[in-house]
Amino acid sequence: MNWRRFLEKLFQVFQMTDKASQAPIQQIKVSQRGQPKTHEQSMQPAATERQKLSLKKTADSHIESSPLTENKLPVEPDGLNPEPSQIQVEDQENPLSPVEPEPIQVIEPELAVRYCATNGVWHAQYEAVVGLAHRTANPPLPCQDAALALVQPRPLVLVADGAGSSPVSEIGSLAVVTGIARLINTLEQQVAALLDQPGKVDAEATHRFALMLVKHAKGLLDDLAVSHRRPQNDFRCTLLLALVGSHHVLWLKIGDGALVVEKICHQPADKAQALPSLSPELRTLGTVGKGEFANLTTFIDNHLRPEDVQIGTLVSDNISGLGVMSDGAADRLVAQDGSMVAAQVSQWLQTLREDKLNRRTLTQRLYSDTFTKGTTGDDCSLALLACGFSYDE
Repeated sequence: MNWRRFLEKLFQVFQMTDKASQAPIQQIKVSQRGQPKTHEQSMQPAATERQKLSLKKTADSHIESSPLTENKLPVEPDGLNPEPSQIQVEDQENPLSPVEPEPIQVIEPELAVRYCATNGVWHAQYEAVVGLAHRTANPPLPCQDAALALVQPRPLVLVADGAGSSPVSEIGSLAVVTGIARLINTLEQQVAALLDQPGKVDAEATHRFALMLVKHAKGLLDDLAVSHRRPQNDFRCTLLLALVGSHHVLWLKIGDGALVVEKICHQPADKAQALPSLSPELRTLGTVGKGEFANLTTFIDNHLRPEDVQIGTLVSDNISGLGVMSDGAADRLVAQDGSMVAAQVSQWLQTLREDKLNRRTLTQRLYSDTFTKGTTGDDCSLALLACGFSYDE
């Protein structure tokens, strides 16, 4: 009995499969995609590959008798009911992976350059040495440079380089350096009114004051010419000067040589570095001459014009060092176009800031083989000012 019932049920299943195979393929697809499956459809067994082939051959002859198309209106293509070929079905086996957004590139703003604040405590040192070429002359020539660096009554550096073609230019350079320093000391109240006032500097008044210093320097050479009964050209020299006030710095340049200003750049400590980073920033002021014999050097003499004098001012905040030097020293310490300054200058300034730089050290360095090698053997002179500074941790 059990086998008989099993065969009857198996026969009924084959009949249901045969009726389902009468439906056209196109309508089956619409039913599967466009309509939800009924419980009967979900219970139908899948057709074999042989039945699928026979279904394609007999589909057209069984459309009217198919139970899936009875009592149903034909599907017309329009905008709301698209044809089966227009229906987009998502591929479940290969679903599109979600588009991952591109990582946002975070551009950190450039940090503004920070300079260490100075504490107003200045240190000064200077030296002038005769060039080796002058010592080989017969008779030997003296050093024609003169230099001076002072802290009181206010920080001041001066250098004068006597013209090599002038027989007694060493007398003129020394007279100009000492005489200008004395005049600035005498005019302290006028200097304070120009350089110690906050806000914008009085450019016109400062320019007049600088030209007055130049006029006084020329007068000193005129007096020497009278007292020595010699032409004024025998005493001519260059002049470089930097005068420091509490708010402004006045600088002046006649002829070749170099004026150098230093600031200390400061980068605070962070996660990347445990200690603050300090680095000196050096730059030159004014233009750099090429030397007397190239006919490009200007001297203090009867041919000097106001437009030949380079004059400028700086805000004294954050200035940690100043240096003036003759062309003999500048040839080794400053690039020909003034675009670069040797780190040796900052090393001297730091040693001076620690109150450890003496004139003996400068003399030894200026006469060292590494410093004199490849030079013309000219006189070398420099005057330095270094100020203490502080920075935030």
